[in-house]
Amino acid sequence: MKKEKVIVVGAGIAGIAASYFEAIKGNEVQLIETDSVPGGLLKSDFNGKTYFDYGTHILPEVQVEEIDKFLFGDLTDEDYLKTKLISAGNFYNNRLNEKSCYVDISELSDELYKNSCLELLESDDSKRENLSDFFIHRYGKTIYEYIFKEVIIKYMGEDPQNLDYSIGYFFDMSRVLAFDQKIVDNLNQLDLYNKILGHHKRTEGVMKYYPKVGGVGALINHLVEKISKVGVHVMTGTTIKDLEVNNKNISKLITDNGCYECDRCIWSVPLIFLANLAKIQRKSIRPIFRKTMLYDFSFNKPLNTDCCFINVYEPSMQSGRITVYQNLGAKDESGFSCTVEVLSDEVPTDEEILNELMKMNLIDGQATCCFKQTREVKNGFPVLTTDYVQSSKENNHYYRDQFENVMFIGKASEDAFFMTDVLRDAYMKIISL
Repeated sequence: MKKEKVIVVGAGIAGIAASYFEAIKGNEVQLIETDSVPGGLLKSDFNGKTYFDYGTHILPEVQVEEIDKFLFGDLTDEDYLKTKLISAGNFYNNRLNEKSCYVDISELSDELYKNSCLELLESDDSKRENLSDFFIHRYGKTIYEYIFKEVIIKYMGEDPQNLDYSIGYFFDMSRVLAFDQKIVDNLNQLDLYNKILGHHKRTEGVMKYYPKVGGVGALINHLVEKISKVGVHVMTGTTIKDLEVNNKNISKLITDNGCYECDRCIWSVPLIFLANLAKIQRKSIRPIFRKTMLYDFSFNKPLNTDCCFINVYEPSMQSGRITVYQNLGAKDESGFSCTVEVLSDEVPTDEEILNELMKMNLIDGQATCCFKQTREVKNGFPVLTTDYVQSSKENNHYYRDQFENVMFIGKASEDAFFMTDVLRDAYMKIISL
């Protein structure tokens, strides 16, 4: 088999995995990344004592032997937390539920809870014209109006009627807790209810991994070392300036670090960048990004929870998901740390977020805050309006038709969104060649 020159654009987890599987096929692989460090959002910042992640990223097995062997096959118990049981919670109606990340609708008033249960039993998960339709037909009007509508507005700053239904799978809103466990076990025999009802007790899933030192970025660094050993040339801090395209084939990429010929290209970053480089003129709706801030804190005493992460479903609070590193097995020299994600066009002060942690009783009254910082996530969270998603799909199909030697994975693929699906999608595309 002829040795090919393959260029992979984007060193997120999809690009890293794609580089590895191309290299072990015997191809010459260049991995190009604009950022100074690989990993995308799977990276960590270091303050001199503590590592803080960009969100909650506990990597699960993909259930494809070759992928899991690459990702996790040589991780040691000494250096990594390995568990099938991740503790997750949520804060709703001024109560912390440490048994599940899904909201418990029994927190509603008796009348609203009764209405919710009746509506759940009549659910129809087929209508998905927009996010409002998705929630109403999946759960019923009561749950939508009294629980999720205001939470969505808090996160997205937009009425759910204007948003794409896919957001319903974010922030652990794809299930709710209802009835009791015995009834749930019976209902979940039916596929429809099995999709929308969560368990009232923690259950084991696939094996999950988290570094004890270095944050999730330590695993990315480990994987970059692995791909380098099989011959992948990793180029971070490198920007593509231009392309040479002949008969719908990219033959050369011109970067600020040199020019690189290629037989094939694997594109894992948004397609709009490829369209701009190729000077493809096409009308499109520009995405809106919700400002995303990360608030990092370290304390001299443990946080009052055994949860690894907590979803804050309280609309009156600005806090979103909270990552609690002490429960991920992280060794923290500066104390006990957490990161709070906030999606808002307004930027609250760190004191406001600290006060919310205290209101949730996550911080001991005698605890001292040893460290605090605020970070902004570049570009933030995309506000997926129905108009933008439709325009994006149409443009993506058009862009793809302009190239014959380009494989689209990760953020350039419409075939998968969540990490495990993205990795399966990339792997299957590569081994099918």
